[in-house]
Amino acid sequence: MSAFCSDACGLKWAADQIKPHLDSLKPVAQRSLDARAQEPPPAERTSAILRLVKLVVRALESRQLRIDDAVERMYRLNAEMALTAPAVRVPSKSRGDRGSSTRVCAFDSRIVHEWSVDLDPTTMRGKSLADVAFPPDPEPEVERELARDHDGATPGDAETPQTAADTPTSASAPAAEPHQSPHFRATMCLVRGRCFRHDGWEVSKTREVEIEIADQLALVRYLSLQLAELDTRLQFGKRLH
Repeated sequence: MSAFCSDACGLKWAADQIKPHLDSLKPVAQRSLDARAQEPPPAERTSAILRLVKLVVRALESRQLRIDDAVERMYRLNAEMALTAPAVRVPSKSRGDRGSSTRVCAFDSRIVHEWSVDLDPTTMRGKSLADVAFPPDPEPEVERELARDHDGATPGDAETPQTAADTPTSASAPAAEPHQSPHFRATMCLVRGRCFRHDGWEVSKTREVEIEIADQLALVRYLSLQLAELDTRLQFGKRLH
């Protein structure tokens, strides 16, 4: 006896079983043509990639601004610390003197976290220029409050009431501790002297983002030339017809 109630039922079942495998039964050339038919034109595809790469460049430029700000804060903070706590040895005139015992590393951890940029253009899909810009830096007063709430970030603040020494100081009365300075950020590394973990970060991170921007701009120029060539071919083809 047949397993189906009728011939029509059997044929329908067989068709349902074969249907998912029909594409694999097509010749390779035919499958390739079908896939190409679903792809956007080369000029449209190149234009879309170019837009994504430009967004990567904008994000890197925003990252560069944040790194520059962090470097400047480091220099200003260390200049202030040098006025209130003289080093054991005489510091050199260089802004980047790492041997001074008063020097604070001041590496901002946001450089490798919040301010990092994925160089893969596909991660920029669906984003605008406003989306790739990093948010503004918090006010110094907010940063000091965050540091006081963080265990060990500001030693002594949890037990002692706030005094005049804890308030932001002017240029005539420099801060005695990093967390009292208006240049302090809660995300800073406060290692004194030479920090082996972040040694030379103010130079290496600056150069790193400069190289990344240069590489992406080179890619923008290449894609722009490729797009212009595709447009020229398209216009020439229209004239022939």
